[in-house]
Amino acid sequence: ESVDQANAKFLRETADALKNKLNDVVILLASVNGKKVTIVSAIAGKKTESISASDLAKHVAEQVGGKAGGKKDMAQGGGDKPEALQTALESVQSWLKDQLK
Repeated sequence: ESVDQANAKFLRETADALKNKLNDVVILLASVNGKKVTIVSAIAGKKTESISASDLAKHVAEQVGGKAGGKKDMAQGGGDKPEALQTALESVQSWLKDQLK
């Protein structure tokens, strides 16, 4: 989901709240503020056995001209190509399918 003009703290707090309410969930939040893209990913439950939040954030961040890092259950990143965000978000579903094979 893309949340325009939200800062990293807001995205982290939202991801944490969702992670605490939902079981076995993959969360990816992104925000555009000017030319800056901020990405937060979170994984909860059994999904952490096969998917890394850090890898997911890196997958999206690389497409928007940036980098990401973090832990298996929560990661953050960003980039400076907001025009590439929609395509990057659309690529997540197929990336997830590949990870779950």
